[in-house]
Amino acid sequence: MRINDLKRQQIKLGDIIILTRKPEADQALNVEVLGLSYFKNFTDLFRTLPPELFGWPVAIRVEAQVARMHEYYAEKEELQYGVVAIHIRLLTKRLLDQ
Repeated sequence: MRINDLKRQQIKLGDIIILTRKPEADQALNVEVLGLSYFKNFTDLFRTLPPELFGWPVAIRVEAQVARMHEYYAEKEELQYGVVAIHIRLLTKRLLDQ
């Protein structure tokens, strides 16, 4: 799940993208985009999609999920762009040179 900013608006089904773990930047995942789900805000996203889809416990509250996303994204950006859930399939995982 991400803010649907201009960069994410370019993502299309079938794209291969590289996800890098931050802040360490020591691992990268090559993934294929299988689907895109668009929402007005994180609250709508988390009310629609199950938390285990994102690796979170089933019992986590929507408010806690939204608060966690606001640690990374400003509410202003959320309101401006909306949000997107990017459904992916792992292709490869690799360690990056330091």
